[in-house]
Amino acid sequence: MNTKKSSSKNTKTKTEMKIGQSQRLSMKTLIVAALAFATIGSAEAQGNNVTVKSGGGETFEMKSGWFGRDSIKVQDRFGNKLENSKGWLSRKKEVKVLGNSVEEKKGLFGQKSYKATSILGDKIETKRTWFGLGPRQTTVDLSGVSSIANQLIKKKQTASNSDFTPKLTD
Repeated sequence: MNTKKSSSKNTKTKTEMKIGQSQRLSMKTLIVAALAFATIGSAEAQGNNVTVKSGGGETFEMKSGWFGRDSIKVQDRFGNKLENSKGWLSRKKEVKVLGNSVEEKKGLFGQKSYKATSILGDKIETKRTWFGLGPRQTTVDLSGVSSIANQLIKKKQTASNSDFTPKLTD
């Protein structure tokens, strides 16, 4: 008889344990479901744009397009800019500081191009031809440095010529 009571107690406690486990499991499931439904709103919020402008000319733009086209752009009143945009087919990163800029683009077929300009007007550009499969084509334009060098040389020449000009006397 004693064994009968203990076996009924064991089954009763096992049943209570199973009920407790199922309640905990249902509570965890409820929490996970609530979190999943809470994130649906932010996942559906595509196409939203945020633009913040200050009175001094500083801007901050964050755009999120419908088809994965996202971009972030920060610009100050002096023209310094930081831009990062990406989409399904292309990607662009650009940094401009005090008239100098660096830009990287990745195109539709995987071709990458890099472009850098200086405040003096010098440009360096490199890109792949033939849909990103061909040889890399690089163009270097140092006209800014050469024009400043020419100006300095002309300035020294005119200064040296004016010092040694003979004076004509009657």
